[in-house]
Amino acid sequence: GAVPDIGSATDNCGITSESQSPQVGEIVGLGDTVITYTVSDSSGNTASCSTTFSVRQLLAVAVRCSPSVEADADENCEAAIPMIGEARSTCGARLSTQDQFPPPGNLVRAGETNLTFSALGRNGGAPASCSGGFVVRDVTPPEQLSQDPMCLWPPNNNFYCESLSTLVQGTDNCDDPIISFAGCSSSPANEDSCLDYCVYDEDSDTVCFRADSARSYLVEARAEDTSGNENYFSRIVNVLAASTTIDVSSCSTPSANFTDQTRHLGYVEDHDECNKDVNIGKGKGKGKG
Repeated sequence: GAVPDIGSATDNCGITSESQSPQVGEIVGLGDTVITYTVSDSSGNTASCSTTFSVRQLLAVAVRCSPSVEADADENCEAAIPMIGEARSTCGARLSTQDQFPPPGNLVRAGETNLTFSALGRNGGAPASCSGGFVVRDVTPPEQLSQDPMCLWPPNNNFYCESLSTLVQGTDNCDDPIISFAGCSSSPANEDSCLDYCVYDEDSDTVCFRADSARSYLVEARAEDTSGNENYFSRIVNVLAASTTIDVSSCSTPSANFTDQTRHLGYVEDHDECNKDVNIGKGKGKGKG
């Protein structure tokens, strides 16, 4: 670097000479150089001062970022942000700072988060930066909540109807699952070709069961979250036998009341032998469990 002019002086009788070593404009190498400034007056009086002139090399900084990093979401639908960048300077010099925003270790939810990494050389100079993405993937399917079998009493061959959302319930680590009807079967097998013992009504999202003594139903449902993960849920509905001796106070009660909109709900409409009525109605009680 070129040596600068470091001094100036005044005297009551006037300055006769001044000098600087090394001289102004002289080129010195990297490192520290002591510069001395000296003045004299007409009477031979002298004075001097010194300072240190430091020449440093501004080292270029190079940074590199991973364009995209992925991680699976945990049970809280979150993942910790990683460090996506690295930096180096010429000649192996140490770096002054390395920063990332948002910082590594911060938790973010499922989705994509943009990250920016920057670094600065110890001797100054312009900072360098790069950016990348952090994608948190939801790979966990919905889970069914624990539900005991539902029981129906009395076995009066009337129908009990319940919403699908009450029959089968689930949860998901990232959002509320969408639950849709997948099927219903009964045991023993249906003996009435005209009447479906278990019926689903799409308009009301409701499943109806005939309270036939000692019959069991299995309701199945498909659960899907917004990321497309799916699972299948099921719930057992038992109609207690007429001879049962257990406490039935908590069982759901099939209703003898019905409306015109539901009275033919259980019939196979295109069967010529099926022109008859059936009692179908919504029970007032809730299922156990």
